[in-house]
Amino acid sequence: MGLMPRKPLLCLDFDGVLHLHDGVWRGAAVISGPAVEGAMEFLASAADRFDIAVHSARSGDADGVAAMREWLAGALAESLGGDAEAARVLARVSWPTSKPAARVYLDDRAMAFAGVWPSLDDIEAFEPWHLRDPQGARRSGETAMKAERRLAPAGDLRMAEAEDGEARLVRGYAALYNSASEDLGGFTEVIAPGAFRDALGGDTRALINHDANMVLGRTRSGTLRLSEDARGLAVEIDLPETQSARDLRASMARGDVNQMSFGFTVDHDTWDFRDDGTTVRTIHHVGELFDVSVVTFPAYPETEAALRSLEAARPPAPAAPAPSLTLARARLRLAGI
Repeated sequence: MGLMPRKPLLCLDFDGVLHLHDGVWRGAAVISGPAVEGAMEFLASAADRFDIAVHSARSGDADGVAAMREWLAGALAESLGGDAEAARVLARVSWPTSKPAARVYLDDRAMAFAGVWPSLDDIEAFEPWHLRDPQGARRSGETAMKAERRLAPAGDLRMAEAEDGEARLVRGYAALYNSASEDLGGFTEVIAPGAFRDALGGDTRALINHDANMVLGRTRSGTLRLSEDARGLAVEIDLPETQSARDLRASMARGDVNQMSFGFTVDHDTWDFRDDGTTVRTIHHVGELFDVSVVTFPAYPETEAALRSLEAARPPAPAAPAPSLTLARARLRLAGI
């Protein structure tokens, strides 16, 4: 069989371009995430016009290359409907161990250089697309793994009159201290007093149902004011003259809407594994507060990140006791040894 004609070379990074990486390195051969949405379909189309090189931080390890090959074969077969189409694409893929001379490079951690040097501040602030929250707020390190949302147990979210007598203020609490949450999937949660002390200086939005298209206020503009008191995280929002805000006022006046939710990351927490089998998580320090949202229909709390923290904190199970010498000798006699 003759060699396939050469085409322009397109070089792709692996993690964050093909494989949806969570930002935590577990080893060159450990690949556990799904494919980036649309990645396999893109490869199928690109294979008609390019030779494709996959070059990654995993490429310097033979086991890492083997793991990438195996993962890509499975992802292609699943997305494209069979092994035959996957094999067609894989025939165009090479796995260089050093950076190849490509026509174009696609890398989630790259900044395009067009002859103008970026500022060092821009470089320092850069984050890959998959390590940002849905509203584009920066997350760094493992905070991408820890973004969570919670429904506040407070039921006293209310409207208040502005100076002109019009009901355009929303006041309430986005979180209460020392108040046990509902069961979050094997544990309950408590927020310690002062947990938000370092999160209030950020640029937090007030939203409806965590929808970035329905902004009620923002701390940077002064239309959202956040503060801590003995009870919890107090919220005050100057409602805008938008249709969504007018609808919200009407729903709150009827008593149909009276709860809040908040999106956050955790910098410090502790876990109490109690003798009665219950587990309590205490949040001592919130890292970033992305948004506080008035919610019309509370969704189930997003607990995946907290569950990962739970597994990391859980004490290891006690090792099984070693068999006694007498028992070991008995097993040897039964085996005829």
